[in-house]
Amino acid sequence: MTRLTALVLSRPLGGITVCLCLAALGLVAAWGINVSLSSGNRYPALTVGINLPDAGPEEVETLVTRLVEEEARAVAGVRKVFSLSRTGRSQVTVELTSASRISEAAQDLRGRLRRIKPKLPHDAKPPVISQYSPADQPAAVLGITGGESLAATGDWAREILAPRLRRVEGLAEVQVSGAPEPEIMVDCDPGRLRALGLTARQVALTVNRAIMDLPAGVLRPGDERLPLRVAGQVAGAAEVAALPVAGRPGGGVLTLGQIATVKAGHRDPQEITRLGGRPVVTIALFQAGGANLSRLWSQVEGELRALAPAEGAGPRAEVVYSQASMLSEAMGRLAWMALIAAGAAAAVLYLFLRHLASTLAVLAAVPFSLLVALLLVRLLGIELDVVSLSGLALAMGILVDNAVVVIEAAHHHWQAGLDRRQGLVAGVGEVASPIAFSTLTTVGGFLPLLLVSEKVRQSLGGFFWGMSLSLLTSLMAALVLVPLLLLFTGGGARPAPVFQAPALYRRVLAWGLKRPGLVALIAAATLGAAGLLAPGLNFQKGAGLETRGLNLLVVLPPGTAKTVTDQEATLLEDKLAKLPQVQRVHSRVWGSQGRITAILTPEAEERAALAAADQILAENKGQAQLHLLPLHEGGEQATLSLHLFGPDLAGIMSWQAELGKRLRELSQVKDVVVRMGSPTPELEIFLDHRRLGQVGLKAGAVGEEVRAHLTGPVAARIPRGEQEIEVRVRGREAETPAALRNLFLPGPQGAMIPLEEVAINRIRTRPPELMREDLRRAIQVSLVLRQGDTLAAAEAVAELMAAQPPPAGYAWQMGEEVERIRATRQEMLTGVALALVLVYLIMVAATESLLGPLVVLCSAPLAGAGVVAALRSLSLAVDMPVYLGGIILCGLVVNVGIVMLDAMARQRRDGFAPAEAAAQGALRRLRPVLMTTLGTSAATLPLLLDRGVGSGAWAPLALTLAAGLITSACFSLVLTPALFPLAARLEAKIHGGKNSKNTCVSLGKT
Repeated sequence: MTRLTALVLSRPLGGITVCLCLAALGLVAAWGINVSLSSGNRYPALTVGINLPDAGPEEVETLVTRLVEEEARAVAGVRKVFSLSRTGRSQVTVELTSASRISEAAQDLRGRLRRIKPKLPHDAKPPVISQYSPADQPAAVLGITGGESLAATGDWAREILAPRLRRVEGLAEVQVSGAPEPEIMVDCDPGRLRALGLTARQVALTVNRAIMDLPAGVLRPGDERLPLRVAGQVAGAAEVAALPVAGRPGGGVLTLGQIATVKAGHRDPQEITRLGGRPVVTIALFQAGGANLSRLWSQVEGELRALAPAEGAGPRAEVVYSQASMLSEAMGRLAWMALIAAGAAAAVLYLFLRHLASTLAVLAAVPFSLLVALLLVRLLGIELDVVSLSGLALAMGILVDNAVVVIEAAHHHWQAGLDRRQGLVAGVGEVASPIAFSTLTTVGGFLPLLLVSEKVRQSLGGFFWGMSLSLLTSLMAALVLVPLLLLFTGGGARPAPVFQAPALYRRVLAWGLKRPGLVALIAAATLGAAGLLAPGLNFQKGAGLETRGLNLLVVLPPGTAKTVTDQEATLLEDKLAKLPQVQRVHSRVWGSQGRITAILTPEAEERAALAAADQILAENKGQAQLHLLPLHEGGEQATLSLHLFGPDLAGIMSWQAELGKRLRELSQVKDVVVRMGSPTPELEIFLDHRRLGQVGLKAGAVGEEVRAHLTGPVAARIPRGEQEIEVRVRGREAETPAALRNLFLPGPQGAMIPLEEVAINRIRTRPPELMREDLRRAIQVSLVLRQGDTLAAAEAVAELMAAQPPPAGYAWQMGEEVERIRATRQEMLTGVALALVLVYLIMVAATESLLGPLVVLCSAPLAGAGVVAALRSLSLAVDMPVYLGGIILCGLVVNVGIVMLDAMARQRRDGFAPAEAAAQGALRRLRPVLMTTLGTSAATLPLLLDRGVGSGAWAPLALTLAAGLITSACFSLVLTPALFPLAARLEAKIHGGKNSKNTCVSLGKT
């Protein structure tokens, strides 16, 4: 390494040119790196959606969902299968293993669905396979406003905007909500139908046969081949009204318009969506796995700009929520935090160096290291996220460590009388090996964790690769760029006054060398105190990357119309919007339920916002059930999910009602929410099979006739642009009590039989949706926690469930968030242990000593003590950023000991006794240790104090680094010198009593 420095110093212009070229390439490469908001912490998933219009949940599950589930389970690489059957829609989510190739799984599933197509109901629409999970948060939500009416706005969103967005690369799904659907409604006159001996179903079948496009064969005029198609399509309501239904006695034709009212219109949307109190149409955009979020959003913005109307001229899209905007804001804040961190580190360096050129040379190593690292990231195709970028921002303080040690050594030789070039070569020769091995130990600490867990490797690989590459490039900067800059800008042989160790440190060091046992006892007591504090730590799975906000769930009595629910939700929406902490409010209402989402301002205190929302709930208690749910996991809010399984839904719901009472009694539980719509009343037509047999009717035929008369089956679909207009045929008094009284069934002899003769009406309730997990009936219960400690709440719930087991045939399972927290904690602790072992082995190889590295490692656990104390004192949760900070600390805290051990070993080789060598080596390396420790800690301060978007990722990481590094450095400055003489004497005994001077040279040999 010294030869490399000597080479570039002999050709300084060439060396500077190469460094500038690498930095320029890194700057260009940075623009093409794929940056996402958060790491890929979910398993890849496929979602199959099939619509079966007007079918109830039971019908959808029986006729569609179960068929899809059976085929989905056979796809290679399936981990779990979830299904949700709602009125008119089946949704099956296939969760794959992390090693699965989603494109191959999608192709396999598509082929299997083709095989079951003949088994699906005739009315079922073709299945749609999307590469996303409905549990994922959408990449963006758009609110469409400005049209002449909500129907016109919905038509524009469906026919113009949504098709263009679906062509955007990287979008897995585009969902339109709150838009009235266009249709042609045919309301038949019951009297005319009875007079003609017809029913609404028979009319619908007639319309279906009339409006058809069918291939009819091939004509061969000469040598040509001309396919033939019989086209029966119509263009609109007028042509539908002109369709013939029956012949007249005199030879005329009876048209549909003569027995029914035919009109074009819009069907009310299944849900009502509002933005800022205004009814809107919303479009949710879901990102495909591995898609570039910034590039995706750039294309979406391009489409929105292309379709943006002139002022007041038509519909326009307003961004309700965007992960890309959050990412942009987080990156902007992170850039400012990084600049402030660099300034703080520069101030610390100048305070010690008192030499502007040297300070600037150290700072120049930081952007150079980052740019070259980004160049390598781009060449390797690595994806980064906010956590990875925050790690690189914190590296502002870490990347100067090597350069600081080089400059400090060069200053020492300059002050000894060497000229500029000789001092640089001698300084690099003195510290090249220790900084190389200290960098190698830091990078090596990442490797075990990447080998422990495939999921960690996939989700956090960008962080580890970014940090590792930047550390390696910082070593190159310290050995090449910094000497080159100092060669041109160094200020003579004595650039700064000789650094003098503070008198207080000298006294503490002397005290520690005389009482090594007491120093070790103090360190052990510190670890013991941290061990007592550790059980009270709060463990969560969130990283604080999502939008800061809250959800308010409104549940009214079963059967409440969505218009009534909308009125209740609007009142609550207005009150939430008036809170000073709330930036934007968006609501969705479906049936007797509604969800109000409040996005908080960047500067809002989350705790104050939750308290204000709780006050609104307390003031509005009435017939509505109100539940306050977190918008994301982490911070002041957390949830714990329970999955309840059983043979039938009624039994599960009965068990859940009793279980919910006991769960609410737990001190950790604030609220219990069943993730299933409230049961809705249903009028059941109970058939008299004896009477049916007498009149020659079957139950299936009666069901089809009733459905046709009341809801109107889709008789035909008329293509219009990117969508289809449904033609529905029903009785004129549909949805009124008179509908059943005037409903007649066609008998086998042509007689019309009143429905009342063969059926009895009765009211019952039914669930609006049915959920299955791995082919088992299930419901999900969400526990809103009073505190964020998910593991503590999970233990309390497990004790409750063990004390009162479920009924026979029923089972329960904790949500995956608990298993993820435990698995992550275990993987991280295992990774830290393996990292320390690897670090020790690297130091053994570097020093040719078994005891020297142990002296260095003695201070490493004390970093954990500082982290535990900081987390407990600030009541912060242990989540992924804290784990990542711990992994980085494994290498950083060892660096301090390595440079000190190297200096002590040099003093031993110069003939000093072990105690004197320890004292002189500690004093010799005090300045670089203080500079690196305080510089890194100062660089973390801006990120630690930030409370903006993304701060949940970098603030815990900054706290972990600062607390651990300062604690370990304080002990290392005393503990390492105190243990050095003991290790020297022990090694002398191991070598058979040889001269201690010779045997102890191996301690820290370079």
